[in-house]
Amino acid sequence: MKEEQILKKAIDAYGVALQVTIGMEEICELIEALARLNSACNRFFFRGRITMADLISELVDVEIVCNTLRILINDDTAVNHIKQCKLKRLEDRINDNAKDKTERK
Repeated sequence: MKEEQILKKAIDAYGVALQVTIGMEEICELIEALARLNSACNRFFFRGRITMADLISELVDVEIVCNTLRILINDDTAVNHIKQCKLKRLEDRINDNAKDKTERK
């Protein structure tokens, strides 16, 4: 069974409200994993180790949640348009930052 079919069955079986709640929980778990990674990198506040496998697992959970939300939103055109706008804004900031660094030298 393809991912989209599985996710649609989950929505049908458990309902939208539970899928949203699960989404919030999974996003929180990724935030916690990122905080542990950041703490380990900075060695300032060490909250425990995070393995790459742990981080990947949380990332995949959130990816599944995001794909479920895309199904619920049911407007890939709008999602893709906003994504492209945000990527363009990021690209512009990167270019501006590079230009600022060059001008300071």
